Amino acid sequence: QRDLDTAAALLEGAGIDASVTDMQPDAAVFDPQAAGICHYPTGQQYVDAINQNLRDTPRPEDANTLLAKMQAALGKGVAPPIPDVPNTVEEEGYWEGGYYLASEWAEAFLLQYGAGLEVGYGQVSVPEDIYDYMRLHTYYRAVNDRPKLIERGGQSNLLAHMLGDLTASADADYGVSMYVGHDTNVDGLNVLLGLQWDASPYPENATPPGGMLRLTLSEGKVRAAFLYTTFESTDGNMTEVPARFGGVSDTMDLDEFVDSARQTVDWRCVPDGVAEGYRPGAAMR
Repeated sequence: QRDLDTAAALLEGAGIDASVTDMQPDAAVFDPQAAGICHYPTGQQYVDAINQNLRDTPRPEDANTLLAKMQAALGKGVAPPIPDVPNTVEEEGYWEGGYYLASEWAEAFLLQYGAGLEVGYGQVSVPEDIYDYMRLHTYYRAVNDRPKLIERGGQSNLLAHMLGDLTASADADYGVSMYVGHDTNVDGLNVLLGLQWDASPYPENATPPGGMLRLTLSEGKVRAAFLYTTFESTDGNMTEVPARFGGVSDTMDLDEFVDSARQTVDWRCVPDGVAEGYRPGAAMR
């Protein structure tokens, strides 16, 4: 329902006279594993992938300071202090523990701020502390939500749809496709396309509420951008920053993009009829 509500708001904001009240989201586009199109990783594959990401992802240098500061703001409770909660990788595919709790609280602070509520029982300075704590949130998501093995299964169907849309638009005068999903989908595309963006004042590669990844095709080149807004303003204007392939450039030749996406997609997670001409063994267009 959140996807439908967001889609309706998006259309209204764009001045498009359309209704999504009778539409049903195509859940398989955003989660082909839950739809039964392909299998989830095994428990051991989840553990190995997340542990590898944990080794490869730099932790914020002031992480311990931020965790202690967050705990001080939240106060003493029945549960142990956040810095003392052990961090473990579970076979269900989650990195549990203190960093998970910190990530959830950081996101809660941001949403409280956006809703005009008191943030963190009045113990969180806005917006400075919020953006600092968001570095814990982004770090957690980089470890837990961006292992490539996991994201190939989860987001390949979405990427295949986008590949088909982009190449179809190359043969047409104009075309627009919009996919209304979640931050997990944007995280997955970040991994599969090897993108980086600086959404200041949010941390690098953040996926804040209302943010979007945009791919455009013009003159044989694909350009990537990340657009977002902050809660310091209610005018709805979005900041656009380049999303850089491989951290280098926000543009890529269409042929190179097609080749990269074609090799990255796990085609077992893509239903028949989607980007059909780009499956392994298919003749290239």
